[in-house]
Amino acid sequence: MVGTVVGIGGVAGMIGSFFYSGIIGETLQRTGQYWVLFAVGASAYLVALGIIHLLMPRMTPVNLEQ
Repeated sequence: MVGTVVGIGGVAGMIGSFFYSGIIGETLQRTGQYWVLFAVGASAYLVALGIIHLLMPRMTPVNLEQ
């Protein structure tokens, strides 16, 4: 199960980087400035954290003793 989740995450990351590389080139060609790219990169972690909290609002410790 862990391998499946890691594999799905890897595929999602690769698809995201495939599309983002085109967006980077287009943004630099139109604006000629890097600050937009740095702003998107800096806010990506906050957006990901927000999505994680929306999908899993309450985290509780797992009880492994049975």
